[in-house]
Amino acid sequence: MPVDLAPEPSSTGVLNGTHALRLAQQLANRIQSRTIQERHGVLHVFASAPNAFLFFLGQLARGFGRVMLYEYPFGSGKVGVYYPSIQLPPPDESQ
Repeated sequence: MPVDLAPEPSSTGVLNGTHALRLAQQLANRIQSRTIQERHGVLHVFASAPNAFLFFLGQLARGFGRVMLYEYPFGSGKVGVYYPSIQLPPPDESQ
């Protein structure tokens, strides 16, 4: 199932809140269709997206398993460098 941006990935690729929700639903479906072997690993998420999209994706994330989110250090001057920010569930919680 493709995840469709309009017209292509760009700073204007997400048209509005409804489009953000639809994109999050499409991506959640793709993530949840991973194999059992893939689900035993960690899902690494590097996102440059509107907050609304990430909010909707988070609402749909119950079946994702372990997730590691990364963030870009704006203002650092480093190109292409991301740092781990949030791990779900937290490392001190067992699944």
